[in-house]
Amino acid sequence: MDTLTLTKATDAFSGKVILPTSKSISNRLLIMEAIAGESFGIHGMSEAEDTQRLLKLLRHIKVCGVSDIPLIVDTGNAGTVMRFLLALLAFDSQRGLLTGCERMRNRPIAPLVEGLRALGAHIEYAEHAQYPPLRIQYAELSGGTIEVDASQSSQFVSALMLIAPYLEGGLQIRFKGKLVSRSYIEMTARLMEQMDASVSLSDEQIIIQEGSYAAASYEVEGDWSSASYWYQMVSLSKNGEVFLEGLQQDSLQGDSVLPDIFEKLGVTSKFEKGGLSLKKSFTMAETFNYDFSSCPDIAPSVIVSCAAHRIKAEFTGIDHLKYKESDRIASLQEALKPLGVVFKEDGEKLSLEYASSKRSAEPIVFHSRGDHRMAMSLAALVLVYNQVQIKEPKVVQKSYPGFWEDMKRLGIVN
Repeated sequence: MDTLTLTKATDAFSGKVILPTSKSISNRLLIMEAIAGESFGIHGMSEAEDTQRLLKLLRHIKVCGVSDIPLIVDTGNAGTVMRFLLALLAFDSQRGLLTGCERMRNRPIAPLVEGLRALGAHIEYAEHAQYPPLRIQYAELSGGTIEVDASQSSQFVSALMLIAPYLEGGLQIRFKGKLVSRSYIEMTARLMEQMDASVSLSDEQIIIQEGSYAAASYEVEGDWSSASYWYQMVSLSKNGEVFLEGLQQDSLQGDSVLPDIFEKLGVTSKFEKGGLSLKKSFTMAETFNYDFSSCPDIAPSVIVSCAAHRIKAEFTGIDHLKYKESDRIASLQEALKPLGVVFKEDGEKLSLEYASSKRSAEPIVFHSRGDHRMAMSLAALVLVYNQVQIKEPKVVQKSYPGFWEDMKRLGIVN
Protein backbone atom coordinates (compact mmCIF):
# COMPACT_ATOMS: atom_id res chain seq x y z
CA MET A 1 0.00 0.00 0.00
CA ASP A 2 1.40 3.38 -1.03
CA THR A 3 2.15 5.90 1.72
CA LEU A 4 2.70 9.65 1.35
CA THR A 5 4.51 11.57 4.10
CA LEU A 6 3.53 15.23 4.46
CA THR A 7 5.65 17.71 6.39
CA LYS A 8 4.92 21.32 7.31
CA ALA A 9 8.08 23.09 6.17
CA THR A 10 7.10 26.56 7.41
CA ASP A 11 4.41 28.34 9.37
CA ALA A 12 3.73 30.47 6.30
CA PHE A 13 0.80 29.08 4.31
CA SER A 14 -0.15 31.26 1.37
CA GLY A 15 -0.49 31.19 -2.38
CA LYS A 16 -2.88 30.71 -5.29
CA VAL A 17 -4.69 27.51 -6.20
CA ILE A 18 -6.37 26.86 -9.54
CA LEU A 19 -9.22 24.62 -8.46
CA PRO A 20 -10.36 21.66 -10.56
CA THR A 21 -13.69 22.14 -12.28
CA SER A 22 -16.82 20.49 -10.94
CA LYS A 23 -17.15 16.79 -11.69
CA SER A 24 -20.78 16.90 -10.56
CA ILE A 25 -21.64 19.43 -13.26
CA SER A 26 -19.42 17.72 -15.86
CA ASN A 27 -21.00 14.30 -15.28
CA ARG A 28 -24.53 15.63 -15.64
CA LEU A 29 -23.68 17.46 -18.86
CA LEU A 30 -22.10 14.32 -20.34
CA ILE A 31 -25.24 12.27 -19.67
CA MET A 32 -27.42 15.01 -21.16
CA GLU A 33 -25.20 15.05 -24.27
CA ALA A 34 -25.49 11.28 -24.60
CA ILE A 35 -29.27 11.38 -24.33
CA ALA A 36 -29.58 14.28 -26.78
CA GLY A 37 -27.18 12.63 -29.22
CA GLU A 38 -25.27 15.83 -29.96
CA SER A 39 -22.39 17.87 -28.53
CA PHE A 40 -23.04 20.74 -26.14
CA GLY A 41 -19.56 22.22 -26.49
CA ILE A 42 -18.51 21.66 -22.87
CA HIS A 43 -15.50 23.79 -21.88
CA GLY A 44 -13.44 23.13 -18.77
CA MET A 45 -14.48 19.50 -18.48
CA SER A 46 -13.41 17.99 -15.15
CA GLU A 47 -10.19 15.98 -15.23
CA ALA A 48 -11.31 13.98 -12.20
CA GLU A 49 -11.03 10.21 -12.50
CA ASP A 50 -14.81 9.82 -12.17
CA THR A 51 -15.51 12.10 -15.14
CA GLN A 52 -12.77 10.56 -17.28
CA ARG A 53 -14.16 7.11 -16.47
CA LEU A 54 -17.64 8.26 -17.52
CA LEU A 55 -16.27 9.64 -20.81
CA LYS A 56 -14.54 6.35 -21.56
CA LEU A 57 -17.61 4.28 -20.70
CA LEU A 58 -19.90 6.45 -22.82
CA ARG A 59 -17.63 5.86 -25.82
CA HIS A 60 -17.63 2.13 -25.06
CA ILE A 61 -21.43 2.07 -24.84
CA LYS A 62 -21.76 3.92 -28.15
CA VAL A 63 -19.50 1.42 -29.96
CA CYS A 64 -21.26 -1.61 -28.48
CA GLY A 65 -24.66 -0.11 -29.28
CA VAL A 66 -23.77 0.09 -32.95
CA SER A 67 -22.38 -3.45 -33.07
CA ASP A 68 -25.09 -4.99 -30.86
CA ILE A 69 -22.45 -6.52 -28.57
CA PRO A 70 -23.72 -7.27 -25.03
CA LEU A 71 -22.24 -4.65 -22.72
CA ILE A 72 -20.04 -5.15 -19.70
CA VAL A 73 -19.73 -1.78 -17.97
CA ASP A 74 -17.46 -1.45 -14.91
CA THR A 75 -17.90 1.83 -13.00
CA GLY A 76 -15.28 1.13 -10.32
CA ASN A 77 -16.22 3.03 -7.16
CA ALA A 78 -17.93 5.93 -8.94
CA GLY A 79 -21.42 6.16 -7.50
CA THR A 80 -22.60 8.93 -9.82
CA VAL A 81 -21.34 7.01 -12.85
CA MET A 82 -23.09 3.80 -11.73
CA ARG A 83 -26.44 5.45 -11.12
CA PHE A 84 -26.45 7.78 -14.12
CA LEU A 85 -25.39 5.00 -16.51
CA LEU A 86 -28.07 2.65 -15.20
CA ALA A 87 -30.74 5.17 -16.17
CA LEU A 88 -29.06 5.88 -19.51
CA LEU A 89 -28.71 2.18 -20.44
CA ALA A 90 -32.31 1.48 -19.49
CA PHE A 91 -33.46 4.48 -21.53
CA ASP A 92 -31.37 3.43 -24.55
CA SER A 93 -32.78 -0.13 -24.40
CA GLN A 94 -29.26 -1.50 -24.06
CA ARG A 95 -28.57 -5.01 -22.76
CA GLY A 96 -25.63 -6.03 -20.65
CA LEU A 97 -24.06 -6.11 -17.19
CA LEU A 98 -23.43 -3.00 -15.08
CA THR A 99 -20.94 -3.64 -12.28
CA GLY A 100 -18.31 -1.99 -10.09
CA CYS A 101 -15.64 -2.62 -7.47
CA GLU A 102 -16.29 -4.49 -4.22
CA ARG A 103 -17.30 -1.30 -2.39
CA MET A 104 -19.70 -0.34 -5.19
CA ARG A 105 -21.31 -3.77 -4.96
CA ASN A 106 -22.21 -2.86 -1.37
CA ARG A 107 -23.63 0.58 -2.14
CA PRO A 108 -27.44 0.84 -2.49
CA ILE A 109 -29.20 1.08 -5.83
CA ALA A 110 -32.66 -0.43 -5.22
CA PRO A 111 -34.67 2.84 -5.22
CA LEU A 112 -33.36 3.69 -8.70
CA VAL A 113 -33.99 0.15 -9.98
CA GLU A 114 -37.56 0.30 -8.68
CA GLY A 115 -38.11 3.70 -10.27
CA LEU A 116 -36.85 2.53 -13.66
CA ARG A 117 -38.88 -0.68 -13.46
CA ALA A 118 -41.99 1.44 -12.86
CA LEU A 119 -41.22 3.15 -16.18
CA GLY A 120 -40.92 -0.19 -17.99
CA ALA A 121 -37.25 -1.11 -17.58
CA HIS A 122 -36.19 -4.76 -17.37
CA ILE A 123 -33.42 -4.85 -14.73
CA GLU A 124 -32.34 -7.83 -12.63
CA TYR A 125 -29.90 -8.14 -9.72
CA ALA A 126 -27.02 -10.36 -10.90
CA GLU A 127 -25.84 -11.33 -7.41
CA HIS A 128 -27.52 -9.82 -4.35
CA ALA A 129 -30.91 -8.09 -4.23
CA GLN A 130 -30.78 -4.29 -3.91
CA TYR A 131 -27.10 -4.01 -4.93
CA PRO A 132 -25.01 -4.07 -8.09
CA PRO A 133 -24.08 -5.80 -10.35
CA LEU A 134 -27.18 -5.46 -12.52
CA ARG A 135 -28.36 -7.17 -15.68
CA ILE A 136 -30.21 -4.94 -18.13
CA GLN A 137 -32.42 -6.28 -20.93
CA TYR A 138 -34.12 -4.62 -23.88
CA ALA A 139 -37.16 -2.59 -22.82
CA GLU A 140 -38.99 0.54 -23.93
CA LEU A 141 -39.48 3.19 -21.23
CA SER A 142 -42.43 5.52 -20.98
CA GLY A 143 -43.20 8.45 -18.72
CA GLY A 144 -45.69 8.73 -15.92
CA THR A 145 -45.75 9.21 -12.15
CA ILE A 146 -43.43 7.35 -9.80
CA GLU A 147 -42.31 7.49 -6.16
CA VAL A 148 -38.61 7.42 -5.32
CA ASP A 149 -36.95 6.93 -1.95
CA ALA A 150 -34.09 9.48 -1.92
CA SER A 151 -33.11 9.00 1.74
CA GLN A 152 -29.86 7.24 0.79
CA SER A 153 -28.80 9.23 -2.27
CA SER A 154 -30.08 12.13 -4.36
CA GLN A 155 -28.38 10.51 -7.36
CA PHE A 156 -31.36 8.17 -7.74
CA VAL A 157 -33.56 11.19 -8.43
CA SER A 158 -31.02 13.02 -10.62
CA ALA A 159 -30.52 9.92 -12.79
CA LEU A 160 -34.25 9.75 -13.49
CA MET A 161 -34.49 13.48 -14.06
CA LEU A 162 -31.79 13.46 -16.74
CA ILE A 163 -33.68 11.00 -18.98
CA ALA A 164 -37.13 12.44 -18.19
CA PRO A 165 -37.53 14.99 -21.06
CA TYR A 166 -37.20 12.15 -23.59
CA LEU A 167 -39.91 9.98 -21.99
CA GLU A 168 -43.32 10.04 -23.64
CA GLY A 169 -45.56 12.24 -21.50
CA GLY A 170 -42.68 13.44 -19.32
CA LEU A 171 -42.15 12.38 -15.72
CA GLN A 172 -43.48 13.20 -12.27
CA ILE A 173 -41.25 12.07 -9.39
CA ARG A 174 -42.76 12.11 -5.92
CA PHE A 175 -40.31 12.01 -3.03
CA LYS A 176 -40.64 9.13 -0.60
CA GLY A 177 -38.88 9.32 2.74
CA LYS A 178 -36.39 11.98 3.83
CA LEU A 179 -34.76 13.78 0.91
CA VAL A 180 -30.98 14.08 1.24
CA SER A 181 -28.56 16.21 -0.76
CA ARG A 182 -31.36 18.35 -2.16
CA SER A 183 -28.81 20.83 -3.51
CA TYR A 184 -27.65 18.21 -6.04
CA ILE A 185 -31.22 17.76 -7.27
CA GLU A 186 -31.46 21.53 -7.61
CA MET A 187 -28.17 21.50 -9.57
CA THR A 188 -29.61 18.90 -11.94
CA ALA A 189 -32.78 20.95 -12.40
CA ARG A 190 -30.91 24.18 -13.13
CA LEU A 191 -28.60 22.51 -15.65
CA MET A 192 -31.58 20.93 -17.41
CA GLU A 193 -33.35 24.27 -17.55
CA GLN A 194 -30.25 25.90 -19.03
CA MET A 195 -30.45 23.28 -21.79
CA ASP A 196 -34.11 24.13 -22.46
CA ALA A 197 -35.86 21.43 -20.40
CA SER A 198 -39.00 22.28 -18.45
CA VAL A 199 -38.55 21.39 -14.76
CA SER A 200 -40.79 22.22 -11.81
CA LEU A 201 -39.32 21.40 -8.39
CA SER A 202 -41.15 21.61 -5.06
CA ASP A 203 -40.63 20.11 -1.60
CA GLU A 204 -42.77 17.08 -2.47
CA GLN A 205 -42.07 16.35 -6.12
CA ILE A 206 -40.50 17.14 -9.47
CA ILE A 207 -42.44 17.50 -12.70
CA ILE A 208 -40.50 17.37 -15.98
CA GLN A 209 -42.30 17.97 -19.26
CA GLU A 210 -41.65 15.92 -22.38
CA GLY A 211 -39.23 17.75 -24.64
CA SER A 212 -35.55 17.74 -25.56
CA TYR A 213 -32.24 19.37 -24.70
CA ALA A 214 -31.05 22.27 -26.82
CA ALA A 215 -27.30 21.99 -27.44
CA ALA A 216 -25.42 24.99 -26.12
CA SER A 217 -21.87 25.93 -25.19
CA TYR A 218 -21.16 25.54 -21.47
CA GLU A 219 -18.25 26.62 -19.24
CA VAL A 220 -17.89 24.37 -16.19
CA GLU A 221 -17.26 26.29 -12.95
CA GLY A 222 -14.67 25.54 -10.28
CA ASP A 223 -15.41 22.82 -7.74
CA TRP A 224 -16.64 24.03 -4.34
CA SER A 225 -16.18 20.58 -2.79
CA SER A 226 -12.46 20.82 -3.56
CA ALA A 227 -12.40 24.31 -2.05
CA SER A 228 -13.35 22.82 1.33
CA TYR A 229 -9.82 21.46 1.89
CA TRP A 230 -8.27 24.90 1.41
CA TYR A 231 -10.81 26.43 3.77
CA GLN A 232 -9.81 23.75 6.21
CA MET A 233 -6.10 24.45 5.85
CA VAL A 234 -6.50 28.22 6.24
CA SER A 235 -8.57 27.52 9.36
CA LEU A 236 -5.85 25.27 10.79
CA SER A 237 -2.95 27.52 9.79
CA LYS A 238 -1.31 30.17 11.97
CA ASN A 239 -1.77 32.99 9.50
CA GLY A 240 -2.86 31.55 6.16
CA GLU A 241 -3.97 33.31 2.99
CA VAL A 242 -5.08 31.46 -0.13
CA PHE A 243 -6.65 32.65 -3.38
CA LEU A 244 -8.91 30.06 -5.04
CA GLU A 245 -9.22 30.63 -8.77
CA GLY A 246 -12.35 29.52 -10.62
CA LEU A 247 -15.12 29.77 -8.01
CA GLN A 248 -18.37 31.56 -8.79
CA GLN A 249 -20.49 33.42 -6.26
CA ASP A 250 -23.72 32.53 -8.07
CA SER A 251 -22.95 28.82 -8.10
CA LEU A 252 -25.00 25.75 -8.99
CA GLN A 253 -23.25 23.85 -6.21
CA GLY A 254 -24.68 23.39 -2.74
CA ASP A 255 -21.17 23.33 -1.28
CA SER A 256 -20.98 27.08 -1.94
CA VAL A 257 -22.20 27.45 1.67
CA LEU A 258 -18.54 27.13 2.72
CA PRO A 259 -17.97 30.87 3.35
CA ASP A 260 -20.77 30.94 5.94
CA ILE A 261 -19.61 27.73 7.62
CA PHE A 262 -15.94 28.63 7.92
CA GLU A 263 -16.62 32.18 9.04
CA LYS A 264 -17.31 30.47 12.38
CA LEU A 265 -14.10 28.47 12.08
CA GLY A 266 -11.64 31.29 11.61
CA VAL A 267 -11.73 32.03 7.87
CA THR A 268 -12.93 35.17 6.07
CA SER A 269 -13.91 34.99 2.40
CA LYS A 270 -13.92 37.72 -0.23
CA PHE A 271 -14.88 37.35 -3.87
CA GLU A 272 -12.48 39.09 -6.22
CA LYS A 273 -11.94 39.03 -9.96
CA GLY A 274 -11.42 35.43 -11.01
CA GLY A 275 -12.11 33.74 -7.72
CA LEU A 276 -12.22 33.84 -3.95
CA SER A 277 -9.70 35.05 -1.37
CA LEU A 278 -9.44 33.23 1.97
CA LYS A 279 -7.73 34.67 5.03
CA LYS A 280 -7.25 33.55 8.61
CA SER A 281 -9.46 35.67 10.89
CA PHE A 282 -8.74 34.30 14.40
CA THR A 283 -12.46 34.43 15.23
CA MET A 284 -13.37 30.96 16.40
CA ALA A 285 -16.72 29.72 17.65
CA GLU A 286 -16.74 27.97 21.02
CA THR A 287 -19.55 25.68 19.87
CA PHE A 288 -20.63 24.63 16.40
CA ASN A 289 -23.57 22.77 14.92
CA TYR A 290 -24.57 22.06 11.34
CA ASP A 291 -27.00 20.01 9.23
CA PHE A 292 -25.18 18.43 6.26
CA SER A 293 -28.32 17.10 4.55
CA SER A 294 -27.75 19.26 1.47
CA CYS A 295 -23.93 19.34 1.40
CA PRO A 296 -22.58 15.94 2.52
CA ASP A 297 -19.32 16.15 0.58
CA ILE A 298 -17.93 18.92 2.78
CA ALA A 299 -18.80 17.14 6.02
CA PRO A 300 -15.34 15.49 6.43
CA SER A 301 -13.53 18.84 6.09
CA VAL A 302 -15.78 20.56 8.61
CA ILE A 303 -15.77 17.69 11.10
CA VAL A 304 -11.97 17.37 10.98
CA SER A 305 -11.60 21.15 11.38
CA CYS A 306 -13.83 21.19 14.46
CA ALA A 307 -11.93 18.21 15.89
CA ALA A 308 -8.54 19.88 15.31
CA HIS A 309 -9.72 23.05 17.07
CA ARG A 310 -11.34 20.86 19.77
CA ILE A 311 -14.62 22.71 19.40
CA LYS A 312 -17.72 21.32 21.04
CA ALA A 313 -19.69 20.40 17.94
CA GLU A 314 -22.91 18.69 16.88
CA PHE A 315 -23.79 17.51 13.38
CA THR A 316 -26.98 16.19 11.79
CA GLY A 317 -27.95 15.12 8.28
CA ILE A 318 -25.05 12.65 8.09
CA ASP A 319 -26.81 9.25 8.08
CA HIS A 320 -26.24 8.79 4.34
CA LEU A 321 -22.46 9.29 4.69
CA LYS A 322 -22.21 5.56 5.38
CA TYR A 323 -23.10 4.91 1.73
CA LYS A 324 -20.23 6.90 0.22
CA GLU A 325 -16.84 5.63 -1.05
CA SER A 326 -16.30 4.52 2.54
CA ASP A 327 -18.51 4.69 5.61
CA ARG A 328 -17.26 8.21 6.26
CA ILE A 329 -18.41 8.48 9.86
CA ALA A 330 -16.74 5.18 10.76
CA SER A 331 -13.62 6.19 8.81
CA LEU A 332 -13.37 9.55 10.59
CA GLN A 333 -14.01 7.97 13.96
CA GLU A 334 -11.20 5.48 13.42
CA ALA A 335 -8.77 8.13 12.11
CA LEU A 336 -9.38 10.70 14.86
CA LYS A 337 -9.60 8.39 17.87
CA PRO A 338 -5.79 8.35 18.46
CA LEU A 339 -5.97 12.15 18.64
CA GLY A 340 -8.40 12.02 21.56
CA VAL A 341 -11.53 12.74 19.53
CA VAL A 342 -14.59 10.83 20.73
CA PHE A 343 -17.67 10.45 18.50
CA LYS A 344 -21.00 10.27 20.32
CA GLU A 345 -24.03 9.20 18.27
CA ASP A 346 -27.55 9.86 19.50
CA GLY A 347 -30.12 8.97 16.87
CA GLU A 348 -29.45 11.21 13.88
CA LYS A 349 -27.10 13.49 15.83
CA LEU A 350 -23.32 13.18 16.03
CA SER A 351 -21.36 15.12 18.63
CA LEU A 352 -17.64 15.49 19.25
CA GLU A 353 -16.06 15.14 22.66
CA TYR A 354 -12.40 15.16 23.59
CA ALA A 355 -10.13 13.03 25.71
CA SER A 356 -6.43 13.35 26.35
CA SER A 357 -4.18 11.59 23.89
CA LYS A 358 -0.56 10.46 23.98
CA ARG A 359 1.42 10.82 20.82
CA SER A 360 4.78 9.31 19.96
CA ALA A 361 7.42 11.15 17.99
CA GLU A 362 6.45 9.13 14.91
CA PRO A 363 4.26 10.70 12.20
CA ILE A 364 0.52 10.17 12.57
CA VAL A 365 -0.68 7.61 10.02
CA PHE A 366 -4.10 8.04 8.41
CA HIS A 367 -5.76 5.41 6.24
CA SER A 368 -7.76 6.75 3.30
CA ARG A 369 -9.97 3.64 3.19
CA GLY A 370 -10.18 4.05 -0.57
CA ASP A 371 -11.94 7.39 -0.09
CA HIS A 372 -10.64 10.57 -1.72
CA ARG A 373 -12.39 12.87 0.76
CA MET A 374 -10.85 11.05 3.70
CA ALA A 375 -7.35 11.47 2.25
CA MET A 376 -7.70 15.21 1.62
CA SER A 377 -9.55 16.20 4.77
CA LEU A 378 -7.11 14.31 7.01
CA ALA A 379 -4.08 15.66 5.12
CA ALA A 380 -4.88 19.15 6.39
CA LEU A 381 -3.92 18.00 9.90
CA VAL A 382 -0.26 18.36 8.87
CA LEU A 383 -0.69 22.04 9.76
CA VAL A 384 -1.46 21.03 13.34
CA TYR A 385 0.81 18.02 13.89
CA ASN A 386 3.70 19.03 11.57
CA GLN A 387 4.01 15.60 9.95
CA VAL A 388 1.40 13.03 8.90
CA GLN A 389 1.33 10.01 6.62
CA ILE A 390 -1.51 9.23 4.22
CA LYS A 391 -2.14 5.67 3.09
CA GLU A 392 -3.45 5.26 -0.49
CA PRO A 393 -2.71 8.86 -1.53
CA LYS A 394 -3.62 8.16 -5.17
CA VAL A 395 -7.33 8.06 -4.28
CA VAL A 396 -7.41 11.86 -4.74
CA GLN A 397 -7.42 11.16 -8.50
CA LYS A 398 -11.14 10.50 -8.13
CA SER A 399 -11.98 14.20 -7.76
CA TYR A 400 -8.80 16.32 -7.44
CA PRO A 401 -5.82 14.86 -9.35
CA GLY A 402 -3.50 17.79 -8.64
CA PHE A 403 -4.16 18.03 -4.90
CA TRP A 404 -0.73 16.89 -3.65
CA GLU A 405 1.10 19.15 -6.10
CA ASP A 406 -1.02 22.11 -5.00
CA MET A 407 -0.14 21.39 -1.36
CA LYS A 408 3.55 21.30 -2.26
CA ARG A 409 3.28 24.70 -3.96
CA LEU A 410 1.82 26.16 -0.77
CA GLY A 411 4.63 24.90 1.46
CA ILE A 412 3.75 21.32 2.39
CA VAL A 413 6.66 18.99 1.59
CA ASN A 414 5.72 15.58 0.18
